[in-house]
Amino acid sequence: MIFNEFLTLKMKDLMMKNVVTVTTTQKVWDAVQAMVKNDIGSVVVLDEKNGEVVGILTERDLMTRVVAKDLDTKTTDARDAMTEVPATLTSNMPIVQIFSLFRAQNFRHVPIVDKGKLVGIVSIKDIFKLMHKVIGEALFGEGK
Repeated sequence: MIFNEFLTLKMKDLMMKNVVTVTTTQKVWDAVQAMVKNDIGSVVVLDEKNGEVVGILTERDLMTRVVAKDLDTKTTDARDAMTEVPATLTSNMPIVQIFSLFRAQNFRHVPIVDKGKLVGIVSIKDIFKLMHKVIGEALFGEGK
């Protein structure tokens, strides 16, 4: 992949489509177990009534809102620990849009939402893998 191809990539080219989710009333324990089982750093929190994205629960949220406050993960609802109304992007947005969000907001995960429906997620890990590929090909001709 040459650099010009990289600039034309869209979120849909990079996003993970199988997003792990919990609902607002599920317990933090459930979210943690899902994160451990799937080896991921966040879960998207959905409204159980309409399925809309209402939050994201990340490792950082767990540390600052649960562990630091000594809350019980088995009795605390996800809605009480999540980051509300997370920034989202659409699947047709250029990949380069995500860099400003990651940098300016210190995000590591961004849900991808089309027409109010969760369709994917992009993490900083996904970006690093892509950048490794682009830089490797540019410098060493790898992956062609």
